[in-house]
Amino acid sequence: MARTVRETERKYDAADGVRLPDPAAVAGVAAAQPGGVTALDALYYDTEDRRLAADGLTLRRRTGGPDPGWHLKLPVRPDVRDEIRAPLADAVPPELAALVRSRVRGAALVPVMRLRTRREVTLLTDVTGTPLAELAYDEVRAERPDGTRASWCEVEAELSPGAAPELLDALDAWLRAGGLTPGAYPSKLARALA
Repeated sequence: MARTVRETERKYDAADGVRLPDPAAVAGVAAAQPGGVTALDALYYDTEDRRLAADGLTLRRRTGGPDPGWHLKLPVRPDVRDEIRAPLADAVPPELAALVRSRVRGAALVPVMRLRTRREVTLLTDVTGTPLAELAYDEVRAERPDGTRASWCEVEAELSPGAAPELLDALDAWLRAGGLTPGAYPSKLARALA
């Protein structure tokens, strides 16, 4: 059974090994705690002519991390996407395939990119210990089915459910002051395809 999760996040380009100052300097953030390191392995699907990517959608099968399975991401507005999740399976789940039917118009969904990511997470909390946001430092390796490869580092700042949207702006100012620049692409897949 599929379920929907709303994500509010911004992406930033980062130099390999960049380290940021203490995020507790951001108004409302009381503590920053290590959230661990995970290895993510995602295989992205689209039509041969990239019909999903043309509409800003991504469909992936991912292992590793706290939410393995199939993820269909749909843009809602800038910085906000709905992620529809389905359990891990070998083939595209029928409920997700049905949601993209109008865009693929009968074309086959095929693997277009594999992304392997080493993710180091920092959890930001308020004075009561309530989660506010998650910072993820990602080292990404992309590989197309033809063997073409690319790699880069990026930082994602994602609000926790219920966190004030203004926090994203405060984190944005702090991340920019720390030397990061806004990501040039809306998703890892878009960057890999470029």
